[in-house]
Amino acid sequence: MYKNTAIICFVSNFFQISVFFISTYYFIISFFSFARRKNIKIIEKLNSYAIVIAAHNEQNVICDILRSLRKLDYSRKKYDIFVVADNCTDSTALNAKKCGAKVFERFDTVNCGKGFALDFAFKKILDLPVKYDFFAVFDCDNIIRKDFFDHINKQVNAGYKAVQGRIESKNPFDSLISLSIATWYWINNRTFQLSRHNLGISCQIGGTGFVVETSLIDKIGWSSYCIAEDAEFTLKLAIKDIKVGYSYDAQVFDEKPIKLKTSIMQRIRWAKGIAKSGFNFIIPLFKKGIKEKKLQPFNDLLTFFSSSLFPILYVLLLLFDIKAIKIILNSKGYFIFNNIWTIPTNFILLNTILIGELFVIFYGLYKDKKIGKYILSGIFGYIFYIISWVPIVFIGIFKKRENDWFHTPHKTNQKPDDLG
Repeated sequence: MYKNTAIICFVSNFFQISVFFISTYYFIISFFSFARRKNIKIIEKLNSYAIVIAAHNEQNVICDILRSLRKLDYSRKKYDIFVVADNCTDSTALNAKKCGAKVFERFDTVNCGKGFALDFAFKKILDLPVKYDFFAVFDCDNIIRKDFFDHINKQVNAGYKAVQGRIESKNPFDSLISLSIATWYWINNRTFQLSRHNLGISCQIGGTGFVVETSLIDKIGWSSYCIAEDAEFTLKLAIKDIKVGYSYDAQVFDEKPIKLKTSIMQRIRWAKGIAKSGFNFIIPLFKKGIKEKKLQPFNDLLTFFSSSLFPILYVLLLLFDIKAIKIILNSKGYFIFNNIWTIPTNFILLNTILIGELFVIFYGLYKDKKIGKYILSGIFGYIFYIISWVPIVFIGIFKKRENDWFHTPHKTNQKPDDLG
């Protein structure tokens, strides 16, 4: 009995310490989102970009992004637009051609998904006689701010081979679900991405609104084929010691799901892909950090933990805490002396950290003038959104070998001028 009691109390404290450590780590880093780091290295080079849009049956929205790209402030001679119509059965390819894009049509019902489509397009473009400095990747439902490449260009001229732009929402107030997701992105943009960029820590590729050096793709290949290709490519860059930059001013807007079912299906796809890519890279990154005595690989691991394993750790923490408290209340002797103080103390410390994180979140939302009168519904929606990730993460881990791709429907026809 005493042996089992000791084990349960030990495991409970282990999960508490793990969650407390990870929470503290992210809490401290989030404070570096208050200011904006300026680039020291200034180069006035206008890089050339091959803009790549992967589209599957997106005839309703494909021309919106092409119109916004034609209105960029960046020199028109310095970018070309390519659309890869991936297994399309509608008028996506035809509409893209009418709106001025160069179109690659791809038909492969075995290797389906955005990762395969991007790899197909990259290889096609690399074989062209015209050479580009960077690939720029967008989704077909995106609208791009006119000065996007002006800000991105500053970051690549500062030495980054890959840069993520700031992902915003086209339709934050369409429903409580879209507001909840938009709030998560508003918070993530500042407390996760901007804070790491300010500290000089590698940021994360977010699936759209990012650029990567063409010579890098030519050298190491894309080969990110899982259903969370952005997470896989981020970890692939981490293994290669390639730091991902971030531009808070380079904004790209995409359409968020307005229905809970659509959001859940989309996130299950992400969770499966993140789990698969994470488990493939977790041991190599851990070994790399130990062998090379570098902190960056561990930061990349914690990035994976935050999106995949942190919710699981928190659930296990609660389960073992309940069990440990019951045992402590019914036990005698040194178990009470050694454990009765640790659970409530760690619980208070953990929630102090969480309260501090909420302060950072509210500060960021206030500073960016987001939500306004919707702030309460946005915050409660955000909390619900985070909690709903717990079962989704479990599903993703248990089904990580599945590579089926769920197509998120896009219907919002918001024009670029509507975004200011």
